[in-house]
Amino acid sequence: MIPTYFTNQKTNTEPVQDLMLQCLKSEDKDLIISASKYFGWVTNDKAGEVLLRNLDHSDWEVRALSARVSQRGYESPQLLNVLEQHLADSNWFVRMNSAYAFLFMVKDDERVKRILDGKDKYAREMIIYVMFVKGMIDYNEYVKMTAEPVV
Repeated sequence: MIPTYFTNQKTNTEPVQDLMLQCLKSEDKDLIISASKYFGWVTNDKAGEVLLRNLDHSDWEVRALSARVSQRGYESPQLLNVLEQHLADSNWFVRMNSAYAFLFMVKDDERVKRILDGKDKYAREMIIYVMFVKGMIDYNEYVKMTAEPVV
């Protein structure tokens, strides 16, 4: 498959980027996934807009990969808002990848605190889990935070 070839080669020419952008906009899940992986290595502003749209795709794999790739040079306030919304996605992998990207991009500790103090159990638990995995909190903090009931 052509997109897989370019994804593996990380070819960064304009014609290849245009081809991969068309794949990213495709209705075919496999093309979207291959193109998303490509734009995880090769940053393109137009791809950022499509990745943002793909965060609302009906397929969880597309949403999960779009969230994961979005932290690689596609930061924007709009993207941060969408990632925060997806901390409550019905799929665990979408929530996890959204949490990784969100914590990578967020600059406002108050925003993270609001999620930790919020009533959304899924968002809170995922943020705590990713903070622990990334070494942002230690094991004792993790245990304490996960033992606290959500009010």
